[in-house]
Formats: sequence, structure tokens, C-alpha cells
Amino acid sequence: MVEAATGKPKAKGKTKPKPKLSNKERHKRFVEMARKVEADESAESFERAFQGVIPSVAPSKRLGGKPST
Repeated sequence: MVEAATGKPKAKGKTKPKPKLSNKERHKRFVEMARKVEADESAESFERAFQGVIPSVAPSKRLGGKPST
């Protein structure tokens, strides 16, 4: 059956909400994901990643100043 207002199918009965995670379980999942994606806390690693996403424009152009001659 389809709801008239949204065009989405109606749910057949109520679904149970997912149980809330304890802080211990949430931390465990966070650590597992960090290991999976090979996360790194070093400043050098952050700088390499950050340089990959910012545009490589000279600082004077980025700030709207005139280029030095």
C-alpha cells in the first residue's frame, strides 16, 4: 500500500528501534574503524592529507593581495 501524500510505501508494522550503544561499545567500534582506515594522529600525516585537499594557490593570491615583484 502507498501513502497518498508522500508516494512512499507504508511500513508493515512497527520496527524496533536499534538499541543505544554503551560508551564502551561505541569506543570499541571507533577504535576498530580507526584501525580499518589506518588513521594516524601525527601532525605530518595531517599536513600531507590537508595539502591534498586545499588549492595550491600562492598565499598572496589567496588573500587577495597583489603579487610581489
